[in-house]
Amino acid sequence: MTTNLLPVSTYDPTHIPETVNVSGFEVGGAYFRTAQLLPIYQTAEHYNREALLIHGLADKVVSPNASRKFHTLLPKSELHLIPDEGHMFKGKNRPEVLKLGSEFLIK
Repeated sequence: MTTNLLPVSTYDPTHIPETVNVSGFEVGGAYFRTAQLLPIYQTAEHYNREALLIHGLADKVVSPNASRKFHTLLPKSELHLIPDEGHMFKGKNRPEVLKLGSEFLIK
């Protein structure tokens, strides 16, 4: 199985190379190997404050299902799934994403 991080970066997650090109930046393979082992959902279960989850439905780096799962684990979270947006929110919905973040921070 090959994982496609971004259009320029693919690798086999069971044989991660020493470095991975991510949008022109060289990222050490240790980062990706470590990320696979982190207990992110188990850790999130202990967080009991408000959280804002914004996820692009066209994200090819992290599945929108990850945010859906976080939303079920975080009872005080709000989830916004943004159509036609990828991981970096560079599309036409960027103003909406920035507004959501700003409004959440000033609450």
